[in-house]
Amino acid sequence: MGWSSSLKVNEPCVSIAFPGSFSPPRSVIRFGYVANPSDTRRRTIRTTCLMEPGDSGGPVFDLYGRVIGLHSNITVELENNFEVPVDVFRRYWSAFMKQQDYTELPQEDAIPADLLANSRISFSDIFGVERNLADTELKLEKLTVQLATVPDTSRAIGTIVKFKDLKNNLKSTYIVSKNSLLPGGVIAMMVDGKTQPLKVIYRDEKKDLLLLEMDKVTKDGIDLSVLSKDTLAFGDLGKILISPHPGNEGEISVLGTLSFNLPGIYSAGYLGSRLEVENGRNIIKLVQEKSPASDFGLKIGDEVLSLNGIAISSPEQFIKEIQKNKPNDVIHLITKRDGAENKIAIKLAKRPNTTSTHAAERFTDGKSDRRDGFKNAFVHDGKLKPAECGGPLFDLQGNFIGINMARFSRTSCIAITSAEVRNFVLEAVGASKKTSTSK
Repeated sequence: MGWSSSLKVNEPCVSIAFPGSFSPPRSVIRFGYVANPSDTRRRTIRTTCLMEPGDSGGPVFDLYGRVIGLHSNITVELENNFEVPVDVFRRYWSAFMKQQDYTELPQEDAIPADLLANSRISFSDIFGVERNLADTELKLEKLTVQLATVPDTSRAIGTIVKFKDLKNNLKSTYIVSKNSLLPGGVIAMMVDGKTQPLKVIYRDEKKDLLLLEMDKVTKDGIDLSVLSKDTLAFGDLGKILISPHPGNEGEISVLGTLSFNLPGIYSAGYLGSRLEVENGRNIIKLVQEKSPASDFGLKIGDEVLSLNGIAISSPEQFIKEIQKNKPNDVIHLITKRDGAENKIAIKLAKRPNTTSTHAAERFTDGKSDRRDGFKNAFVHDGKLKPAECGGPLFDLQGNFIGINMARFSRTSCIAITSAEVRNFVLEAVGASKKTSTSK
């Protein structure tokens, strides 16, 4: 345990928590600073380490690795994250150690002095971190381009890439971006205010990636053929990352997880039912109103035998089979009701938006529509807007780490690794060559 009484304004701090938006839960690292070390009205510490439901009770550390508080609650504003001061636990530690119910506050313990109080680090200009990294961001910004669709001008950021070992790359510039943000025709919005039409080379709906080609050749581009590092290591956790933005200040964040596969829960087709095991049978226990399940006649009490010809052995398997399908896909169920088997074809829908009024659901600009179903994904705590996805992510040494794919929640942005990007581009260029040859 550390001390909360000796905290300073603008002192850096680190959070490790398990956000409830991930299923199954996973630990995520976040970085911030102490905005108010003593909020007397709330009796809390206020930090900028982002928090959401599921994180409550998780620790916040100072730079010496000592616990200074425990996650408690938030407001809509992203900078308002309130922690229970660790000195509360110090004050009543003896009482906590007794197996007893208290009807009034027990006797307080004396709190010893913090021997490191005078060596705590406080950054007077912590708001200027972005300015201090402006030169680095400006160099990396040349590897991005602002993209828009025509005629509705949906926005995304593009990542300029190249392959020295691809001959046709000498004649054009390749751009990778987020597919679902850019339906239809795409243009590049240049710094001089002009636009450049782009050729769509390849779309991958499953990966949510798009490869574009620009006739105008640029000398800038991330050379994917000489990636120095394709994987994330444990020692990389907490690294400072930069998401450059064409024409604007980039976003600073820290690497929060190692890479993992993020299942397609929100982006998968929506059925609107829940199974439970009852006497060894998989029984429907919930049917949501105005859902495909209710519209196509599923009833509470129906037993589910198979989905698309695959026998269902558990509710967990049923969920995984549903997640293999997209909205508007038709699934085929065999159910049993009153001893009779029934064959049902159901058209899945898009998962409805949450109606929660919780502060964690009301942050500025909200979540990306397509925010999961990615392989080799990782989390960082950047405050990106959904329309700012598709752009690259670098460490402070300028190493290409990956591409931003989604604003997942109040606390988390999702990116995919540089290796995943490289594999996609190779696949896309190969598919494009085959198509050209067949024509």
